[in-house]
Amino acid sequence: YDTTAIYTNFWILLYLFSVYLILKKWQFSAFSYIISPVTKPLTVFFLPMTFYFIFRSDLPKHEKIKVGLSYVVVAAILIIIVMMFELDLPENYITSRFWTGFGAIAYQLRFDFLLLIFILPVVVGLFKASKNGILHADSIMIFIAVNLLMHPILAGLGPNIHPYRYMPLIVFFAIAVGILLSNKIRKVEG
Repeated sequence: YDTTAIYTNFWILLYLFSVYLILKKWQFSAFSYIISPVTKPLTVFFLPMTFYFIFRSDLPKHEKIKVGLSYVVVAAILIIIVMMFELDLPENYITSRFWTGFGAIAYQLRFDFLLLIFILPVVVGLFKASKNGILHADSIMIFIAVNLLMHPILAGLGPNIHPYRYMPLIVFFAIAVGILLSNKIRKVEG
């Protein structure tokens, strides 16, 4: 059951497209990002990761500032939308559900053998690649870590942890494997 009229994985596609546009055509990146919370509000949690990606990218400093400001405008627009429409936000955070959310991760990922077997080697590989200066290895490592922590945080806000919320983890895991197995390696300049 889905509450939007959008294909359920379209929201992660829009977010990834906004990250791609940061590097290719940064002027349009914020537009793609502002559409993604409309399809699934979950992508609002990706905004801090986006700022990290922007400031760790190899864009010139003046472009980083422009892209960062465009995302600040997006955040302001999202806050205004929430305030205008008085959306139902959780009144209080239930910390016991946060700890239950960690157990839910193990329970829901128990059938995803490839991810469970390879997550530790991939993260260690990303850490070594980041230490060697491989571009975006640290950003993808942060994306994976935030996606793993996002589920317990969301469990504290509400009782449900839906399986579609693991889609970004799988996507960023695949990107991490691509970074580690790539023959074309770009190093961080400076």
